[in-house]
Amino acid sequence: MMATVQMAGNGFGGVVKGNYGTYQSGSDGTFAVDVRDAPAMLVLGMTYVNLITDHLNLTVAPAAATIGAIVASGALSNGNVAVTANPDVPRVVNVEVGAGTSAITAGTVSVTYMGNDGVSATEALSLVTPANASTTQALSRGVVTISNITVAGLTGGASPWLRMSTTSALSMPVAKGAVDFSVIREWDSNATAAVGTLSPVLASITPTNPPNATRTYSFIYTYVMPSS
Repeated sequence: MMATVQMAGNGFGGVVKGNYGTYQSGSDGTFAVDVRDAPAMLVLGMTYVNLITDHLNLTVAPAAATIGAIVASGALSNGNVAVTANPDVPRVVNVEVGAGTSAITAGTVSVTYMGNDGVSATEALSLVTPANASTTQALSRGVVTISNITVAGLTGGASPWLRMSTTSALSMPVAKGAVDFSVIREWDSNATAAVGTLSPVLASITPTNPPNATRTYSFIYTYVMPSS
């Protein structure tokens, strides 16, 4: 039986061939590599991964999910967009676009923000939206603070609108490159609760009892990160 070691791909995708096997990237971007091929994979730029166990105690009761909490609903046009308020705690933020009676056929909204992995980066989301419809897209990481929002290349729409809303999902602090996030214990207002629903957004979870501005939360969680 082949002995394997889990390694972070660090940008490698698809299939990598070694001397003792051919390795397919997992959905989390890591590879299960024959230990005899590990030195060669390190030379290529892969790294070993560590399992991290951490905890978060929120002594501030997060507000309930709020439509327009981050950017109030307003006219959509090219240029900078004012941030109404930053999240009260790190949490999932949705970008919502409405086209009106005419489709939006092109354009992007770029959001520069600090994520729950401690990385500040810009994420560009499509504005394309059918006529008489709206779209909702989540930023890929939990939002700590937003520094800039810019709309560019907007084409179409009839009185189109843009807003950014908070959801009930809370985001845990993790290291850069974190994958395989899992919550192993949850407490809602100091009472043990069933573990809530994990979000597709990085290291985020909707608690069993959603935020309502009175509940506090504690979590113990694990994730995998590349070795330094």
